[in-house]
Amino acid sequence: MTPRCPWRAEEVIKILSVCDGVTSLAFHDVSDAAEVLPLLGTLPLRRLSAHVSMFFNGPPDFPHPLFSQLTHLNLNGWSGTSWSSWAGLVLIPHLTHLSLHDRSHQTYIDSPDSACRGALAHCAKLEVLVIIWWSGLIVKIPAPEYKALTDPQFVMLMVRDGEGLRDWVTGARGGADFWARAEAHVEKRRLGQTKGIDIPISQMTPA
Repeated sequence: MTPRCPWRAEEVIKILSVCDGVTSLAFHDVSDAAEVLPLLGTLPLRRLSAHVSMFFNGPPDFPHPLFSQLTHLNLNGWSGTSWSSWAGLVLIPHLTHLSLHDRSHQTYIDSPDSACRGALAHCAKLEVLVIIWWSGLIVKIPAPEYKALTDPQFVMLMVRDGEGLRDWVTGARGGADFWARAEAHVEKRRLGQTKGIDIPISQMTPA
């Protein structure tokens, strides 16, 4: 629910009550988001972009029906370096694509956290794990330790500020979004066509 912000929970409920076939949802800047959770759990969501903790006013409850049909999950406001905080991701039964980003960049300055390694090791169906970098921030080069993550599913990409919404709309309309680019990069790594984990920013926005 964007670009207007913040949305009020009652507005979101009114819209989604008549759009009960929604499969792809970007849910940002909604006040009292927890009030919308019961309705979200009834939708056939396959793709979700959200700061999921806001639905639960605390740690996410991954067994919740909200996650039961998801294949693609973009965790906004991701923070914390402990896999134990995110181990519930293994309870999302159909999760194949996971992306993490925290615009503060504090999470990425240090060595790769156990959340990344834990997701790669324990989310059995995971095909793609993406770390998102924002071009306008100070840290532009991944920490060397990240490059030690040799799993072909692991990808890092940089996006320009303001491109996130446009990219989501492109994907929702069936176009090539960052997920598609990440998939293509993962395939190149599997085939030995590249050893890099970074997707150049020039590849993020089609001409």
